[in-house]
Amino acid sequence: MNTFYKTKSKLAQWWEGLSPKIDEAYQVTKEKAGDFGHIGKLKYEIFQTQRILLKCYQELGDKTAARISEKHDYSMQDLENIDDMISQIRDLKNKVMTLESEIIHLQAEEKIK
Repeated sequence: MNTFYKTKSKLAQWWEGLSPKIDEAYQVTKEKAGDFGHIGKLKYEIFQTQRILLKCYQELGDKTAARISEKHDYSMQDLENIDDMISQIRDLKNKVMTLESEIIHLQAEEKIK
């Protein structure tokens, strides 16, 4: 019976020593999972922004091709909404670069991919 209590006592001590390490590992895993989730959301936002950017390029190309075809003029200065389209393209490209920089920062900070 004495052996039982000694074994029980040693197991309890072992568990008490291991328990904080398990808690710490759980917290680190939880934080990493959160970082992976955040990076995944950023990558999805980049994907969506790039899709919008491609549509803007397509619209600009369609309007430019129609203008050249109709008027045989390569000057795009009086093309309807060209300044707005160029501004939107610039803003979208900046957004993608900002999001990519944020991902790189998170990956460097946490050493994850």
